[in-house]
Amino acid sequence: MLQTTTHTLTGSISQTIRLARNLPRLKQLIEERNNWHPNTWDFVNWSAHSTSLARLTRPRNYQAKQFVHGWLPTLHKLHRYNQHPMPICPRCSISIETNLHLLPCRWTADANFKTKQITALRTILTGTPPNHDTTLADTVITEIDHWMRGLAPPDTDHLLRQDSTTYLHAAISTQYTIGWDNFFRARLAHAWSLCQPDGAKISSTAWISKITCWIWDFFFDCWHSRNLLLFGNTPQSNRHIHIIQLEAKIRETYNACNALPLAHRTHHQFVPLQRLLQLQPATLTMWLTQATQTLIQHRKAINKGTSQQLITRYFNPVPTIPSEP
Repeated sequence: MLQTTTHTLTGSISQTIRLARNLPRLKQLIEERNNWHPNTWDFVNWSAHSTSLARLTRPRNYQAKQFVHGWLPTLHKLHRYNQHPMPICPRCSISIETNLHLLPCRWTADANFKTKQITALRTILTGTPPNHDTTLADTVITEIDHWMRGLAPPDTDHLLRQDSTTYLHAAISTQYTIGWDNFFRARLAHAWSLCQPDGAKISSTAWISKITCWIWDFFFDCWHSRNLLLFGNTPQSNRHIHIIQLEAKIRETYNACNALPLAHRTHHQFVPLQRLLQLQPATLTMWLTQATQTLIQHRKAINKGTSQQLITRYFNPVPTIPSEP
């Protein structure tokens, strides 16, 4: 028993020493990746960040850390390593699916964000029982909505006119410095602890914990719906997989048409590739069939011409001797 306790204590000390040695390098990496000023590091409530991660189950903790550090196996990353035919987001079918695109995706902002998730966040921000002053909830939700849609930040100067909303203005200003994308990585500004709604019967630490729980629930909801759409055995996911495979074949065939004679190339490349990919799957299938037939005929013509050249080269006919007059 004593030996086991000593071994555990030694392991904890070794882990702490390794963490202390790696922290400066990790701090530098995070600052460089987020383009932070050195002072920005101190604005983040790192205690709430680490506590929120520690409360997750091991599989979710691993996925959350992948998201935090930009290591999620998004289609952009899989496509780069030739593990997926295309990098386009499976939900909006417009943007490239990167780690940064996952939450501000148009699909998330238009559908999921405005229903289930926004209701849950408003409940946290108004408190229990609900606070009659909804300034905190309205302001935070508006800020998040603007960030997700890529809009200009809304004006918050009116918050400075009242003493009760001064802390809210400070929290929003500091979060802009940290980045709203980092808000969804549970890197919250310290000032949020001062914005707890009046009448709440929990501590500010517990209230911040509720916000971080909402953040991770939101992330896992997005990631689960994305995986279900991409890899699930449903009619919608099967249709999406079919479209991905069709579009990958279209790209390959479109590029192969560059080798065709000008007349055929003009016929099959009458529109740019990106416009062609926006057509209906039935139209794409028809185009693919016609272009493939043209490429096969072109290949046969080339092979026939090559064969004729070989015959002429190695089996030249015997020249006839002209008869004398």
